[in-house]
Amino acid sequence: MRKVYGPGARLDGIESRPAATKFRQVFQGVYLRRTLFVAVFWTCSVTPVYALYSFAPTLLDALGIDTVGGTETENLGSVAIGLLLLAGTVVATLVAGRVRRRTLLILPFAVASASLLALGLVPETSVGAVVVLLGVYALFIGGPTILQWIYPNEIYPTEIRATAFGVGVATSRVGAVLGTFVVPLLLAGVGVSATMLVVGAISAVGAVVSALLAPETHGHTLDEAARDG
Repeated sequence: MRKVYGPGARLDGIESRPAATKFRQVFQGVYLRRTLFVAVFWTCSVTPVYALYSFAPTLLDALGIDTVGGTETENLGSVAIGLLLLAGTVVATLVAGRVRRRTLLILPFAVASASLLALGLVPETSVGAVVVLLGVYALFIGGPTILQWIYPNEIYPTEIRATAFGVGVATSRVGAVLGTFVVPLLLAGVGVSATMLVVGAISAVGAVVSALLAPETHGHTLDEAARDG
């Protein structure tokens, strides 16, 4: 702290609150709205990612990628989609300081959701279209992916930030586990078309909730962004 703010920096005057009070504050007033936003957008953005990439070769097979080279092509396709996800997160990280938070969240979220829904609505499409749609999803989900780690740090004050962040992480991990568990059951039970519609709908819910609840923190100091007013 002294290295950043100078030798005169002090901790005097910072109010200490009991842990129970901090936890309740995460679910009170304006922070209840923010906690709902963080929990839903984080869960809805991470659940399809875990579900799709855990079973990428199986999904690619079900979508017809096996017709152009078999298992080797499926595995290469899985790697390619992972690299596109990495590229999307790198690009989003590079522009995060210049683009409004809501823009970086909502627009990519909507495009990624539309790509998944399109795969569900038109499952008998060409191999090229499948590759393009999955590639678009992988690239555009990068925006919401990096904001999972930025937004919760910006919209809560210091005394409840770690608690609120923990709530977001815990909720998203429940979604990730359920997504990973349910996808193979869906593929076996209702087929790839319905599976893609389900994961696309989950992603779309995150995009809609983000449009309704996401605060704009770009250009604000941390104190301003975290203020309950």
